[in-house]
Amino acid sequence: MVGVAALLWLMFLIIRTVLNIMQQSEAQNELFYFLLLMALGGSFVNMQFSFPYQMAMPPLLFGLYVGLIAKQSKCFIEPRKILCIKPIKNILMSLSVMSFLIVYSIYIDWIRFYNELNTRHYKNV
Repeated sequence: MVGVAALLWLMFLIIRTVLNIMQQSEAQNELFYFLLLMALGGSFVNMQFSFPYQMAMPPLLFGLYVGLIAKQSKCFIEPRKILCIKPIKNILMSLSVMSFLIVYSIYIDWIRFYNELNTRHYKNV
């Protein structure tokens, strides 16, 4: 229940931010951010019906879309707090590289497993 509430809150914040960007940006950018919001809506639907994400692209695209929205929102919305995390930057970078390597190794294991299943299946056929 907590996860659903967090997801709904995240969706609300993203929609509110995109609407603020669309109101305060040029007409050329409005269509881009509207389509970005639609793509995020599709990603949220994909999250609901295919949990956990078993392919690498949907989470990657989700992060890219949210990053684009966050980057553009800095131009229009003042941050409530400004955090200075320069001393922690190396630790965060190493943790993200380690987590990427862990996810990559798990993904490679899935590929090997499916390949082994396919070879076993086609040997018996």
